[in-house]
Formats: sequence, structure tokens, C-alpha cells
Amino acid sequence: MEPRIASPNTDPSAALDAVGGGASAVCAVHCALIPVAFALLPSATHSVVHSRVVESLFILVAALFATFVIGHATRRHREPLALLLLLVGLGVMAFALFSADHSHSGGHALAAASGGMLIAAAHWSNWQSTKRWRRSLSNSSEGVDPGR
Repeated sequence: MEPRIASPNTDPSAALDAVGGGASAVCAVHCALIPVAFALLPSATHSVVHSRVVESLFILVAALFATFVIGHATRRHREPLALLLLLVGLGVMAFALFSADHSHSGGHALAAASGGMLIAAAHWSNWQSTKRWRRSLSNSSEGVDPGR
């Protein structure tokens, strides 16, 4: 069985990191704007945005997606920073969700937005690590994907 050769055209991890980073940044903006939304549209936002179920689903989707993308890439490039940023970001998001002060106060919004930005930073770090890893492969004489 021949070893697989890494190719930017066949490896979708850069696109997945872009999607994950963008979604995390949108999530952070969403969390930061909740207090503004409460001030402008109290009756409309209270039922949907204030729901722990909706926030839990956002965090679950982010956790599954980011863990898949970053975990897969980390096995290849072996740089742990992205995984560390992801774990801290998810921890901050979980703290914001499950803290006693879940009234969407400024503290809750700041914690949720910070967690989202940490997850976006994890995707960015993962993208940079993957680029370095690909560059090292193209500079090597073999070009064999060591992660497989």
C-alpha cells in the first residue's frame, strides 16, 4: 500500500478551519450583541435568545465541529496550541452557559464572546500550523504525509 501524499487540493482542512473560525467569530459577535438585542427587542429576544437550549446547541455544534477539524489536523502537524486554545475556549463557553448568572448580563456576554473568540483563535492557529506542516512536506525530498 502506497503512502498518501499531502496536497493542498485534496485536503479540506484549510477550508474547514476558515468555516470554523468564521462561525466562531460570528458566535462571539452574537454573544457580545445579546445585551443590545435585549435593550432593543425585549419581547422578541427573550423567548429565543435567552434560551439555554439554544445556547447549548450552539456550543455543542461548535465543540463537535472544532474538535473534529482541529483534532484531525493536530494529529498531522503535532502542534498543540490550537487544541489548547480550543479546550480553553470551550471551557469558557461552558462556564458562561452554566454559571449562576445566566441572565445575559454584561459578565455573561463577555465570557461567551471571549470563549467564541478563543475558539476562532484556535481555528486560526490550526490553519497556521497546517500551513507550516504542508510547507515542511513540500520542502522534504519525500513529500509523504507522516500523519497516515
